[in-house]
Amino acid sequence: MSSNFQLGTPSGGGGFRYLSIEGGRLTALKELPFHARELELGCRCLFESDEPELVVDLSRLEYVASPQIGTLVAASARAAETGRVLRLVVNPRLVKFLDRLRLDGLLAYEVAEPDR
Repeated sequence: MSSNFQLGTPSGGGGFRYLSIEGGRLTALKELPFHARELELGCRCLFESDEPELVVDLSRLEYVASPQIGTLVAASARAAETGRVLRLVVNPRLVKFLDRLRLDGLLAYEVAEPDR
């Protein structure tokens, strides 16, 4: 079954305030605003890369809001539809939150190694 969900375009112009994109890796630099506009645009840009494996690194975040979860689930579905791998990297504190949401089958994630 194919998802027709389209990632939206955020209002406003300019560069990213909360994200960094390099090749096939999108990194959240700090806590994201509640709305998911910048994350949506970041995911769209991520899919423009030719990398077969894409990474969304949320290891610096303590929390993600429901609009952001929706964006991540949509990005995961889009990756699957296009035959790509989307790796979501989170910190251990965020894993507890995500586990409570019971997104098994919709969103796979791995725990970032702690800084030494």
